[in-house]
Amino acid sequence: PGAKFIHAAVDLSVSDIVSPTYVPLVVQSFFDHDRAINYDGHTRPLLSIQVTELVDGVFIGCSMNHAIGDGTSFWHFFNTLSEIFQAQGDTNLKISRPPVLEKWFPEGHGPLLNLPFTNQDELISRFEAPELLERIFHFSAKSIAKLKERANTESNTTKISSFQSLSAFVWRSITKARRFPNETLVNYLNMVSVGLLGNYTKLWLTIQINKCVVSSMVGLIHLSFTRLLSFLTHKV
Repeated sequence: PGAKFIHAAVDLSVSDIVSPTYVPLVVQSFFDHDRAINYDGHTRPLLSIQVTELVDGVFIGCSMNHAIGDGTSFWHFFNTLSEIFQAQGDTNLKISRPPVLEKWFPEGHGPLLNLPFTNQDELISRFEAPELLERIFHFSAKSIAKLKERANTESNTTKISSFQSLSAFVWRSITKARRFPNETLVNYLNMVSVGLLGNYTKLWLTIQINKCVVSSMVGLIHLSFTRLLSFLTHKV
């Protein structure tokens, strides 16, 4: 456990990686923690950064064990690395968002918390997913702004966020593409991190994750973008 830095090289160009419609399978090898689970932190690095040299560029794959941070923490860390690099060795550098290093445990507990299991197989499971086609979609700021404007106009409000309008659009598009019968019940699941200590934007670590689930009949999703937005606005 700890941090691991890897240098690798592959005979591929940037175009070979970003041009295909679907993400090439070789991209999985650019991440040292591919298919790892949190429990692997007992024997594998908690943080791993792999720099893979391409013919005409580089690919930086950064993997972090979820036990030490969430998505926001991850980007705080990555942006800090960028600040350090841009400082070009300036010893007077003060990073904009220092990490929170103070440890916290419930009163009367820690630092080790014992779980009521005798074998790791009792608490972990590894899922081997079938070979799936992955695709990355990019939404420009202009497109999202238009979507947000449409959402608020149709709902006669100004409170619908960019995230809510984009979530509704993606959920509706995926549901339509899957061509389920109108009476099929479908769910939208979103994991929401909630910072409980101080100003969330200043923290590197959050300590609560809430699960948001919204359900609707396929027929209703097809008929009304506004109705779908009302579901998400109520839940998120």
